Parts: sequence; C-alpha cells; structure tokens
Amino acid sequence: MIVEYIQHLRVAKPLAVAIVGAGGKTTLMKELGCLLPGMLISTTSTKLAADTALFFDRHAQLKGKQPVFGLFDEPQVKKMLITDHTFNDEKKLEGLNPHQLESLHQLCHENQATLLIEADGARHRQLKAPAVWEPVIPPFSNLVIYVVGCEIFGKTLNEDNVFRSEIFASLTNSSPGELIHPGMLSRYLRHPEGGQKGIPGSAKKLLFFTQFASQFSHLAEIEMVVNHLDGAFDSVFVGLFSKGGERHLMQSRKLL
Repeated sequence: MIVEYIQHLRVAKPLAVAIVGAGGKTTLMKELGCLLPGMLISTTSTKLAADTALFFDRHAQLKGKQPVFGLFDEPQVKKMLITDHTFNDEKKLEGLNPHQLESLHQLCHENQATLLIEADGARHRQLKAPAVWEPVIPPFSNLVIYVVGCEIFGKTLNEDNVFRSEIFASLTNSSPGELIHPGMLSRYLRHPEGGQKGIPGSAKKLLFFTQFASQFSHLAEIEMVVNHLDGAFDSVFVGLFSKGGERHLMQSRKLL
C-alpha cells in the first residue's frame, strides 16, 4: 500500500524522496527501488555499506565529479545506485555532496526518474535522535519518509537501543534507563529538533514503522503513537518485512 501511496504522489511531479530515521532505511530504499515502476535512482547524503550496491542493476561512482546525462543512457537499467567513492578499506560508500545532489536532482526531474536518498545514519539501531548536523535532507526533497523500528517499544533508553540516546532523552524529557513507550516516541516525533528536524516545509511527511517478523505486532503501541501525533505527519504506514538474508516488503498497512 505504501507503493500505491507514493505512485499517487508521483502523478503530479517527479519525486525526490529522503529516507531518514532508523530501523530499516536501506532495506526500504532497496525495496522501493524494486517495487515502484519506472526508473529509480538511489543515493545517499551520508554513507552506505559497500554491499548495498549488490542490490542494484548498476552502481555508478562519481569520484568527485558531477553527474551527467550519460547515467540515463541505459534503458534496460531500472534501478541504479549513485555514490561518490569507496573508502574505509572498501567497506563504505561515500554519499554525494550538496552540489552533486542538486545536479542529480535536476537530471532526475528532466528524465522523469524518481530519486531516493538515504539521508540519515543510525548504526543499526531501531531509533535515533539527530546531532546538530543531522539529518542531511536536501532542500529539494518533496517527500520525507521517517523510519522507526517497532522493536524499540519496551526497550531501555540507552545507547545500545537508541543512537544518540542522550539527545533523545533531552528532547522527550525522559531519563536514561527508562523503558521506551508510545508517549515518549510521539513526543520525539512531534519535536522540531527530533522527528521534524530538517524536513522542508513543502515536503509531504510519511511515518513508516518497520517490522522484521512473520506477522504484525506492536499495533496497539503504534496506534497510541498515531493518536498523539497532532498532525505532525501526513500519513503513517506500518510495513512487514520478511526475516532472513534477503529481506522483502511483504505487506504494509496505512494507519493515517
């Protein structure tokens, strides 16, 4: 259902989608690249694991250069990953700088391609709070998807579970060691320096809860969060991903 929602938004104009938060951003980006029709260009404004490139038809590395029209010369390529260079003993892919992103956005717009941008890093946690420089959402983004991992409910508020947990505690008037509950999460997601930080004023805002399981769970907690968002997001979905090595989006539900 999230695919249908995004397709509906694409009717009006090409989309530049920034994916932020924690708990499944890269998996969601790869799945949207497979499920959405038409050409999709994926990139990051931060960093990606090098093996992410294996999930795309083609991986282009700019290595400091600007993107060019030649990126769109292969009609058989449906999903492409574009990064800058590889570093850290070949384990990380460097994201694009603001000038490269702006040029790529223009090319995607001219070629009617959807641009998917992973614009945040969470070090494999289910939840995170942003540092001063985060998230790195390009100003041209017209859809922002905020990802939260459902396994965070009932977990202890500490650095093992929440990336930048001290910032999260400060934003939600919570204390380290508390158990994370729906009220705490809804306060964070509404906060201008939390879940709303860096989102362009004209962008649509979609909240996406991820679950890597065989069936939906935590729906009661999610509903409690949704009931206290106070209009902070335009829509809310929960997505069920298959477990295992190659994870796939099996189904999603629209909650708002």
